[in-house]
Amino acid sequence: MGSAILGPDRAAAWVREHGGHLMDYAVYRLGEAAAPAAVAAALGASHWRAVPENVSERGLLFAALRRVCLADPSCGDGYHPGTGPGLPDTELMERAWALVDPLGVEALLLMFRHELTLADLSLVLGLPEAEAHRLVTRTQDLIETLVSALDALSRGRPTCDALVPLVDAAFPAGSDVARSELLNHMIECSACNRPFNIHYTVPQMIDQVPVAPLSVARREELLALLPAVPDPAPPAVPRQAAPHEPAADLDVRPPAIPTPGQDTPLFNALASVVWAREVLSPTDQIHLPSIAQVIQDGPVEAGPPPAARPRSRLPEALAAAGARTRSTAVKVAIMLVAGTAGMITGLQVLGPTQDPPPETTFTPSASRDVLTGRLTLPPSVSLDEFGRGTITLNLPGEPVSWRITAPGLAVTPSSGTSGDGDPAVIQVRALRFRHWCGDPSPAEAVLTVQGPADSLTTRVRWNTC
Repeated sequence: MGSAILGPDRAAAWVREHGGHLMDYAVYRLGEAAAPAAVAAALGASHWRAVPENVSERGLLFAALRRVCLADPSCGDGYHPGTGPGLPDTELMERAWALVDPLGVEALLLMFRHELTLADLSLVLGLPEAEAHRLVTRTQDLIETLVSALDALSRGRPTCDALVPLVDAAFPAGSDVARSELLNHMIECSACNRPFNIHYTVPQMIDQVPVAPLSVARREELLALLPAVPDPAPPAVPRQAAPHEPAADLDVRPPAIPTPGQDTPLFNALASVVWAREVLSPTDQIHLPSIAQVIQDGPVEAGPPPAARPRSRLPEALAAAGARTRSTAVKVAIMLVAGTAGMITGLQVLGPTQDPPPETTFTPSASRDVLTGRLTLPPSVSLDEFGRGTITLNLPGEPVSWRITAPGLAVTPSSGTSGDGDPAVIQVRALRFRHWCGDPSPAEAVLTVQGPADSLTTRVRWNTC
């Protein structure tokens, strides 16, 4: 089972982190007027759903949004990335992108524009991962061949002799048969498929018009359109019966907590996730102190105190716990603060924490403006089979501003400010990337992280034809 994060702020966090991409896709499918309502419907439909294993939250949201869009009679296809410096004109781009399978175009859009993984793509399109991979590769190959061939004709560069009559028959308003013959030629002609004839790649084309972030007004509009948040207690989840219980499904909604100030909707929402994930049984007793005792003694833990105070967070602990964690020594602590109603402000699961990733080590520096000593980049970063990867910038100490330059790479975000507890995850994508036209060769680019007083570099490597 994947992760599930309950609480009223989940949709707001999604709007902040993924809203720009969701709106961009909805506008492509439904137009400007209908897009906000479609995004709000997708957010509402996903609110209480668990994220499947190996799928990102963005993948879950896009799967819901695509279902909403396809249910609308006005849902359309026809994405093309536009043009920009160094690319062919708009008409040529539209012709090439309109020739290929719309599902393949959508797969490229989701993978290279909206940064979905192959597992995400499989969920969103309802295809096995192997078939999603084949769809991406064959569509990318065909678009790059078409755009480069049509551009060669427009610029008077030498081309295959058979290409000119095929293009004349297919455009501007050729029949389906003429366009099919052009596509078949592009697939089968070894001269048109030669790697050195490919002057433009799909990542280059898609990157010309970046996804615009949502304005504050648009965020508020989306949140206002969200349907009413349902009862915070999730539906009953089947639980394995204890030896003394009958073999039947049990209702795992938490029992009522009669203590004043501890029966709020937020308390029920936080407690529900504990029982729903079976961290504790609904029959397990949690003895919480009175509000007066909390005010006097400060935060306390429910149940016997653990031997140590290991660091952890709820998502890490629940992910590690899995579906059967009642037999472990995980303990739940409800952290209370003094307030007008003793409102519950957080839930923490205490248990063993995972060791920090061994990829980098950091040593604090006396100067807040210096990167050296505070940030260690790996000597090289290898991109995946689709020319993508990530780099995490984790700077201890006071916040410091940075910017990244990397010729030949699309880097998102390319600038920011990071400090203790605020790591920046950088998405890296190769603009010159082609992997299905013969034996790919190693390629490399230098990525530079520039701070106020100094800079650090690493080499980004991938394979491309």
